[in-house]
Amino acid sequence: MGDGIASFGKHRGRTFQDVYDNEHEYAIWAVNVQYPSGLLRPFVDYCLARGLQPNADAGRDTVQRFALAAKRQGITEFQIYASSGRVVPRFGAS
Repeated sequence: MGDGIASFGKHRGRTFQDVYDNEHEYAIWAVNVQYPSGLLRPFVDYCLARGLQPNADAGRDTVQRFALAAKRQGITEFQIYASSGRVVPRFGAS
C-alpha cells in the first residue's frame, strides 16, 4: 500500500507512506484539492485508501493560519490563488 513513490515537487523519490506519515498537513491539503490530476492523483488515492477524508473547512483553516502568521510579521494583505491554493503576501501594502 505504501509502495507508491512520489514523483512531484519536494517529495519526489519518497514513498507515499513516508509523505503521509511525516508530512500529514500536505496529505490533508492533497485530499482537499478539488480536481487532483497528473502526478498528485495516485497520492490522493493512497491517502483516501488510508482513510483520510476531504474536509470542506481545510482550505479556510489554512488561510486563517496564514493570516495570523502574516499579521505577526506586519503583512496585512495577501493574494490567494484559487486554482492552486497558493497564498502570496503583498509587500508594501498599507
